[in-house]
Amino acid sequence: MEKISIWLLTVAGLRLLGASQAFFNQSRIKSNVYSGDPKLANPLFCRLFGSWTLMSFTLCIATAFNPFNKPLYFCTFVSFLIAAGHFITECFIFKTSRIKDSISPFIVAGTSIMWMGYQLLNW
Repeated sequence: MEKISIWLLTVAGLRLLGASQAFFNQSRIKSNVYSGDPKLANPLFCRLFGSWTLMSFTLCIATAFNPFNKPLYFCTFVSFLIAAGHFITECFIFKTSRIKDSISPFIVAGTSIMWMGYQLLNW
């Protein structure tokens, strides 16, 4: 479980960076995350995105320091499913995000879902 803790701390760092951009540099969210239809990424949406990202940051930190807490581990796993679902729908259904904008979230969420899912199945 030590390697998953390192991975979750790395992901938490990326999420903290993303949250800070959502709160303090909203133009980056419009151009780098939701470039398919940036006018929909208004200031309220950016702050909401930042809040969600901070919540998932907190889950990653808590799980990284307590990877043997199965309910917490499961909640963090579900947060990756939600994030993947969000970017899949924004990219392929609502067209507010482009594939080039969603590659990083797909890689992070996909890797985390597979790794954490495997661990959950073999708990």
